[in-house]
Amino acid sequence: MAATDTARIAAILSAIAALLGHGPYSTANPCSTSMATGGTSVSDEPSNPPPPPLRRWVNTRSAAAHIGIHPEVLRRWARQPGKHTWLPKPIRVGKEFRWDIDALETALADLNDRSQEDDDEAR
Repeated sequence: MAATDTARIAAILSAIAALLGHGPYSTANPCSTSMATGGTSVSDEPSNPPPPPLRRWVNTRSAAAHIGIHPEVLRRWARQPGKHTWLPKPIRVGKEFRWDIDALETALADLNDRSQEDDDEAR
């Protein structure tokens, strides 16, 4: 490849980078430094935040067994959202409800913490 071809390719790449808003293009090492940041090291790829944790969805029978109650009790609690405001809302998949186990555990832990605080204040 001739030097003129390399220069022509570099000019084209610089024009494309300018159009895309990536700043000037360097043929030396395009990922290592940036003229826009004063020559400091910059990666072309943005830093991605960690993925959110996977949520565990289970049916009513499994959720009830997990927290140690009868499935019909959990169904009854779900039918009375005004009375059981601490209970996370399930989602409906077909004819069944699916419960987020992590949200259910957190809600129960918060409920237990509040009841212990109430007991401490009553003493």
